[in-house]
This record gives sequence, C-alpha cells and structure tokens, in this order.
Amino acid sequence: MARRAEQVKTELVDKAAGLALKRLDGTRATTAERFIREFYANVSPDDLVGEEVENLYCAALSLWNHGQKRKAGEAKVRVFTPRVDEHGWYSPHTVVEIVNDDMPFLVDSVTAELGRDELAVHLVIHPVIEVARDANGQIQEPGQKGAGPLRDESFMQIRTNEQRDPIAWTGCAAISSVC
Repeated sequence: MARRAEQVKTELVDKAAGLALKRLDGTRATTAERFIREFYANVSPDDLVGEEVENLYCAALSLWNHGQKRKAGEAKVRVFTPRVDEHGWYSPHTVVEIVNDDMPFLVDSVTAELGRDELAVHLVIHPVIEVARDANGQIQEPGQKGAGPLRDESFMQIRTNEQRDPIAWTGCAAISSVC
C-alpha cells in the first residue's frame, strides 16, 4: 500500500513539474520544474494522493513566485485562503507562506506561534532551497551577471484551519518576529 501511494505521489509530482515545462518559457520553466520537485520531495504521499495536478502546480508556484524578491535578513510572509478565481488554485485551508534565511528551529517556532493563536496546522511543506540573489534581492540563476553567492533559504507553506479574514489575522506580525 505504501509503495502504491509513493508511486501515485511520483506521478502527480511529475505531472505538476511537467506543467511548468509546458506553460513557462526557457530558464523560468526549468527553474520552476526543479522547484516543484524540491517543494514536494519530503511531503508524505498521503498528503498528496487525491490532489489535483493543477492545484499541486499552482500551490508550488505560489510560494516560488512569492519568494522571487526578498531582502536578506528579512522574512517575507503572506497569508491568504486560495481560491481558483483569485489565486489559480483552491485549498480548504488558509495558507501561510514564508520565505526566509534558513535557520535552526524555524518550523518549530512558526508552528508554535500558530498554535498560540489556536490554529491547527494541517500541512507543512518546507524545502530549503539554495538560491542566488542580486543586490536588489531578486533571485538569479547561479553564475548570472549580478548574482550573489548561493545561500540556503527556507521556503515554507503552512496550511492551517481556514480564517474567514486572513488579512485581519494578527499572527502575521508575530510570525515575522520569530523568523
């Protein structure tokens, strides 16, 4: 049974990564395809089985696009409840997306802060991605003119119980302070 779930996960991730190659151009397509594979690499197959490929693709690109520009030393946090008409994908959960310098205990600190606000954590996806950024904080291809050194960055997508008004939720500032 576990082997079958792993096979289904592999097929779903392959299809989601394939969408990046079909829909995006050039380097952007290969970079997004690689990110999608890293994004789902450590996710339990049980958390992906039954998901639609389009949702998997859009959820991963949501975080990747969110992290495209970020100043070193600053956490970039976004909270929203994904809806197809607005975000291109759907989730019954509110999503917290965080891009930050990688550091120890980051996931524990963030999930503890969510717990303080009595939010149930349904899923944590947390790849650590090696990226190069230019002086303005924009992700660059390694070796590209103006690209800085490669650094590990934490890309987190956490799904919590739905918040009716995620913009009004005050935990965002608290999360930024623990990052």
